[in-house]
Amino acid sequence: MLDETTNRRLTGLTGAGYFVAFLLVALSLFDFALTLWPFQPSDPSWRYGSMGLLSGFLLTPMLGSLLATFIAGFAGHNRTFKTLGILNAIGALILLILLISFALDSIQVRRETSPEAREVFVTGAAKAAMKHLTGIIAFGWLGIATLRAGRRPRVSERADARSPILGHK
Repeated sequence: MLDETTNRRLTGLTGAGYFVAFLLVALSLFDFALTLWPFQPSDPSWRYGSMGLLSGFLLTPMLGSLLATFIAGFAGHNRTFKTLGILNAIGALILLILLISFALDSIQVRRETSPEAREVFVTGAAKAAMKHLTGIIAFGWLGIATLRAGRRPRVSERADARSPILGHK
């Protein structure tokens, strides 16, 4: 348990912490979107390149999400905590879909790559795929852990649960 002074200090930082977390996510995604302009989703080379770029942008939104989740957990904002768990799990699923799409686009774009550049292409694709995979694991783990931590404990898991027969813990 936190003492009253520490609790008051942390409570005073909650709003600012959420704002910083939001900025970490929103500004990173905004920068990513501007980097992709003009959008050409029908072009496999553009999709391949955009997913490669996304792999480099993942860490900052991940840190923002982690920060917001910690703040919600420590502040006792249960609905926000659960919502963040769901959003993190959805983020992992979206990244999984994007990784599958990236793999298919990589195969298609690889055919168009010159033999001299193929080794660099394969190395870059593998690097981006590993970053996406670790992003899937991180967002998925954070989402699942948050949802598990946010569950209401069953009667048998509560610290104050008493045996109905014996009347003690």
